[in-house]
Amino acid sequence: MECGSIDLAGFLRRNRTKITENELQVFWRQMLEAVHVIHEARIIHSDLKPANFLLVEGRLKLIDFGIANALQVSRADSTKFLSLRRDSNRLKGVR
Repeated sequence: MECGSIDLAGFLRRNRTKITENELQVFWRQMLEAVHVIHEARIIHSDLKPANFLLVEGRLKLIDFGIANALQVSRADSTKFLSLRRDSNRLKGVR
């Protein structure tokens, strides 16, 4: 398991006046890439915020998937619909 040095919220608080525009662009790109990766895996995080991005060796990692949802595509009667499945209570058939 990787060990992060600080979450993004803490980093931004500590370095509020020192962060360059280029560094902000890098952080945004890394956050968007992380969200893209989990969406490609059909996962919805449900709690995106700076505190849930951890700095690990200079790179942001998305953490805290406690309330994440798995997105599934189902076929019923030749009709496609999306079903959100929450691991905690196994909801199914939400259209």
